[in-house]
Amino acid sequence: MSLFLKDDSIQIREVWNDNLEEEMDLIRDVVDDFPYVAMDTEFPGIVVRPVGTFKSNADYHYETLKTNVNILKMIQLGLTFSNEQGNLPTCGTDKYCIWQFNFREFDVNSDIFALDSIELLKQSGIDLVKNTQDGIDSKRFAELLMSSGIVLNENVHWVTFHSGYDFGYLLKLLTCQNLPDSQTDFFKLINVYFPTVYDIKHLMKFCNSLHGGLNKLAELLEVERVGICHQAGSDSLLTSCTFRKLKENFFVGPLQKYSGVLYGLGVENGQIWLVYSQIKREFLLIVKAFFKERVWRPPTGMDNTSDEESEISESEIDVYYVKPYELLKNGEYKVKVKDTFRCPFCSGKKKQHYKYKELLAHASGVAKGSSSRSAKQKANHFALAKYMENELAGDADVPRPQIPSSSSKQSQAVVDDIYVWPWMGIVIDPVRRTDNKNLLLDSAYWLKKLTRFNPLEVKTLWLEQDSVVVVITQFSSGWSGFKSATELEKEYEIRGCGRKDWIDKRGDWRSKAYGWCARADDYNSQGSIAEYLSKVGKLRSFSDISKEEIQNKNIVVDDLANKIAMKNEDLNKVQFKCNENAISLRRVLIEKDELDRVYKEETKKMQEFSRENINRIFREKERLTNELEAKMNNLKVWSKQLDKKQALTELERQKLDEDKKKSDVMNSSLQLASQEQKNTDDRVLRLVEEHKRKKEETLNKILQLEKELDSKQKLQMEIQELKGKLKVMKHEDEDDEGIKKKMKKMKEQLEDKCSELQDLEETNSALMVKERESNDEILEARKFLTTELRELLSDRTIIRVKRIGELEEKPFMTACKQRFTVEEAQVQCAMLCSKWQENLKDPAWHPFKHVGTGDKKKEVVDEEDEQIKNLREEWGEEVKNAVKTALEELNEFNPSGRYSVPVLWNSKQGRKATLKEVIDYMTQQIKTLKRKR
Repeated sequence: MSLFLKDDSIQIREVWNDNLEEEMDLIRDVVDDFPYVAMDTEFPGIVVRPVGTFKSNADYHYETLKTNVNILKMIQLGLTFSNEQGNLPTCGTDKYCIWQFNFREFDVNSDIFALDSIELLKQSGIDLVKNTQDGIDSKRFAELLMSSGIVLNENVHWVTFHSGYDFGYLLKLLTCQNLPDSQTDFFKLINVYFPTVYDIKHLMKFCNSLHGGLNKLAELLEVERVGICHQAGSDSLLTSCTFRKLKENFFVGPLQKYSGVLYGLGVENGQIWLVYSQIKREFLLIVKAFFKERVWRPPTGMDNTSDEESEISESEIDVYYVKPYELLKNGEYKVKVKDTFRCPFCSGKKKQHYKYKELLAHASGVAKGSSSRSAKQKANHFALAKYMENELAGDADVPRPQIPSSSSKQSQAVVDDIYVWPWMGIVIDPVRRTDNKNLLLDSAYWLKKLTRFNPLEVKTLWLEQDSVVVVITQFSSGWSGFKSATELEKEYEIRGCGRKDWIDKRGDWRSKAYGWCARADDYNSQGSIAEYLSKVGKLRSFSDISKEEIQNKNIVVDDLANKIAMKNEDLNKVQFKCNENAISLRRVLIEKDELDRVYKEETKKMQEFSRENINRIFREKERLTNELEAKMNNLKVWSKQLDKKQALTELERQKLDEDKKKSDVMNSSLQLASQEQKNTDDRVLRLVEEHKRKKEETLNKILQLEKELDSKQKLQMEIQELKGKLKVMKHEDEDDEGIKKKMKKMKEQLEDKCSELQDLEETNSALMVKERESNDEILEARKFLTTELRELLSDRTIIRVKRIGELEEKPFMTACKQRFTVEEAQVQCAMLCSKWQENLKDPAWHPFKHVGTGDKKKEVVDEEDEQIKNLREEWGEEVKNAVKTALEELNEFNPSGRYSVPVLWNSKQGRKATLKEVIDYMTQQIKTLKRKR
């Protein structure tokens, strides 16, 4: 299909409520073969703008979009389907089909809207009343759209132009909800409903010299519009054709890497930072896990920083003293240093050296219950006192003082006992009434009753011979489970209902319940209790559990050490690769500089050769011209001499006549030769100038392309170097104090800059409001003066009212007088001026070109335009300049309408007069009139 479509080859299928389902069936049939969907919407404009401070322009634009989309309603939706080759569907007809959906929700009488937008839509032919009466119900359309196959489909490619609002209205319609508060959630929804999106406005950033809106881009790419502007169907078709032309002219290969970006929203090219942040987070998690394993110690190795062990109650001191006791006994805590003793748990105190008796008194005092010490410190010092009594008693010269040991036997039993593991608790509750037997056998009842001990599972057994309910409570296999089991045992022992009490009062225990922690005696006994314990658990000692946890810790540490070694190896590889790339980059830059130097030298030589060649041509032309003039002068002298001679005889007269004829023929030949030489010189000069101009254009284009190539290569190398640095940075230690200080300093600077920026934005906003008000007043004053002074000022005054874009008749009259009589010249001048005035109004004639580079580009009249060249060759330079001046004035003051407009003009300086100049001139005229009176 040709990109240059005609109106009679396109059918814009209007979709209303009565033919919605029929048209959606057609769309379902074509979407598989025509997966490129160009989309455009029409809506009631932008009615509100948010106020406040935003992190970026993208956040401000999204907040504006979200606020307006949430409160406004869509009016039209246009869809154009095409395939990879750009062909459109015909749907069984002889025309290409596009669709235009008209919605009923917007009511111009009750809904808010932007007046200029609605007026523009009305002028474009949209019947808002008909939309309200016959339009589509948006909820029904959303249901059909969800099942149409064009959304939620990765094979469908959406093509749009600056489409944030378009997708905003579609998402609101599909989700039946307001837009998300954040851009992140908004783009998540975009990625779900429209997996592949191409925004032409974003693609234009990668195409040199392309700018402006959709209509301007279509004009630059020579794509013609079919249909009425500002109607969604026509705009979607123009979007589709423009996308196809843009892809063919500026891109090679697939465009997948440019998808997913909406112009003006999001942080473009921010994907690298997001990937880096994700990698850094994963690395920090690994490091955190490693150091957590390095710091954490199993319960047999007492650690002062363990969070689990720091929360010890007073009642658990007799249990938890075992762990530091084992560490002291294994030599991990040093107590005796040469002939003195030290407290390993008070390393921060001033006093570090004790005698045996002093240290024992210190440990005993803390263990008894210092009000300023925590339960954990008391347990540590209780273990130190026991260790000194049992292991270092031989180092004392005096009898050992007694340590409070109300639970010493019990603590020793804790160390020596063999427990059922996972930790188990046994509760025996006699059935005192027959009506509560079922309740006591309910596991849920006991789970609720014993919930303060955090049981994992409860098993109830019925002992028929004793008429008791046995409750076996299972706790977690860790040390928190052991803590819960011992708490249960302590609670029942405090009541006098422990295991020993149960055995001692075997015949008289029916009045209360008994409980204890399951040990080897229970495991090895006879009966249902032992059977259940042997089924779900096994016997383990403290030392076995400690050894197993130490072994597990060593495995984890070794694994993490291997990971760190591998990471360090990868880091070294990345560092080596980064250094290698840096060296390669420096080498490439050196080679580039050398190539630039050679190129500049060659360019300079070519320019010198060109100048020398042109000078040689001019010298040769000047020599030939001088020779021709000398011969013509000789002929003139000879002719004068012949005229003076008088023939004495007929023969001499005949000879003289023949000589004159020969002289005339030769003179005529020389004049023709002179004219031909002049024409040849003019052609040679034009050819030289044309050759020079084309050579300069070619050199400039080559230089521009090389600069762009160098910039692209340099950018790619910088990206590669940045990726290498990012790979290195992801392995850097987060805890580096230098980095923290630098980040803190940068954060403070950022806050200061943000504060300054906010102040400047507020000041700028106030100034913009004042400037807008001043501009409105100036425009009103200029309009009033232009209207009122039109009758008062004439063409001979310094300040006058001039119609910009009107041709000046004087050059035309001068040219016509040279060819015609005075009367005929006036008629020809009027006809010629009228003809060219109509040419100036023709919007299809655009004889302009862009000059300059970068931001300094401007539009000037292209004197190589065919019509202007013909005008100059036919009527001369002055007529051409008059048309050129009128074109420049129209392009400056009224480029859209291309018709003349009245403006205040400074005739003396030949430019538009400022308001100050007009007022000064009028004031001066008033003063002059007063003086005359």
